[in-house]
Amino acid sequence: MAEILNRDHVSAVPQDHGRCIYASDGQALVSVSVRTREQFDAERDRFESSGVKLPELVTVEGFGNEANVDPRYNSLNVVAGERIVSVEIVGTEPSAPVKQLELEKDVARAALERV
Repeated sequence: MAEILNRDHVSAVPQDHGRCIYASDGQALVSVSVRTREQFDAERDRFESSGVKLPELVTVEGFGNEANVDPRYNSLNVVAGERIVSVEIVGTEPSAPVKQLELEKDVARAALERV
């Protein structure tokens, strides 16, 4: 992960519910979550049942027809069998949306090797 994030050292900080934050020098950089389709859909349903109209997920190339971006967080979601791997940049780098997506794709590919 350090190589992907272009850092000398990256720490993995496991969170609840299948989520892990990758950080360097005390700064959170990337959040990676592994959820079931049901968990993913339930999270979206909680917003909509509260009256919040969510934007459509945007299909992303590079993972077959199995990936999309959630415009709320600019997070990448990749379907891997029965699981969905979600990657979200939580740090400040990179700020350009195209570069952010490419970094998320690189992180997702590394995560998919371990799922």
